Amino acid sequence: MSAKCTTDISKFPYDSQTCKFKFLVWGYLAREIILNLASDPFSEKFFIPNSNWKFISYNIRTFSWNGYSTLEFSMTIKRESLYYSIMVVCPTILFGLLNPLVFLLPIESGERIELAMTILLSYVIFLNLVSAAIPASSNPMCVLLIMMIMTTVIIGVIVVLAIYVSSLFYRDKNVKINAFWQFIALSLPWSKKQNKIAAETISDEKPIKDCFPAVNVTWKDVSHGFDVLLMIVSYVVIFVGIAVFFIIVR
Repeated sequence: MSAKCTTDISKFPYDSQTCKFKFLVWGYLAREIILNLASDPFSEKFFIPNSNWKFISYNIRTFSWNGYSTLEFSMTIKRESLYYSIMVVCPTILFGLLNPLVFLLPIESGERIELAMTILLSYVIFLNLVSAAIPASSNPMCVLLIMMIMTTVIIGVIVVLAIYVSSLFYRDKNVKINAFWQFIALSLPWSKKQNKIAAETISDEKPIKDCFPAVNVTWKDVSHGFDVLLMIVSYVVIFVGIAVFFIIVR
């Protein structure tokens, strides 16, 4: 005899499943046949260990259901997650952490967009390879699959942003730099102009604000400040996503 139970894979691969089975005798009411528990209702004599699942606990009880004497057996098993952690979860996290480093690559090298596209294509190939290992279900949907989709979206957005920052770097110097881009180039603590102004101000003992009007801001300065800002924001989003994933599955 074989039986199946509904599974909840939302926390895959760190999920545990509880299967419930009900046994009753059709045609005989509880006043005619009463199911009782034996002194030792459960035995692991015929239990065969499984490499994918670990037996956790069981529970057996008897009760009356629609006038029938019913015996309910429930069993809890937990998935062995080591294989999926190494082959699916870790590469997904590493791909997410690797991609923002694109913004550290000098734009003059000409390899930034190529690197971003290579990471995106590599992750798409990785998704095709591991798709068979992830259970297919829409209700509920696997949180790991949602994380992988979000990682793909983040990688795609970073590719677009890398292209846009490159366009800023090579923008015509005669194009006017508005207040927002001046803020990116001057006011952020990691901007080159900000550090240069601070050094000159200390040596000349002048307020920084008095030096701003004389500063010649270029689109290269803007692209540098924007690069660091995007890298920081990308890592914040990725770390928050990783933390939320492990909070949910745990």
